Amino acid sequence: MFTRSAIKPGEDRKAGWLELFYDLAVVAALGVSNDAFIEHPSFETAYFSLLALAAQFSVWLLTTLIHNRFAIDGIIYRILLLLQMSGILLTAISVGEGSAIDWRGGLISLGFVFLTIG
Repeated sequence: MFTRSAIKPGEDRKAGWLELFYDLAVVAALGVSNDAFIEHPSFETAYFSLLALAAQFSVWLLTTLIHNRFAIDGIIYRILLLLQMSGILLTAISVGEGSAIDWRGGLISLGFVFLTIG
């Protein structure tokens, strides 16, 4: 289930492979959201890109703060983190105009991502 590692104050904790892969997935999602605006610069894509960037950044920030504060690890946490990565990437893909996923699918995946934060 969930395990909490006891980290003493002043002791450094090393990032695991899943944390680094999560950060890489978020950076890729931010890049895809930015590319959607660059390919089709309009007010609508600027609005959706800005909303997607803000939502993705807030999800990344909350997840990182929770993980660093409580040092959670376990199989359930890892599965939730993988599902969250998938939702973040689906949200980023839905920002583009010609994508296979429309904005409604992006909102559904973003709602799912927010459910997996805790």
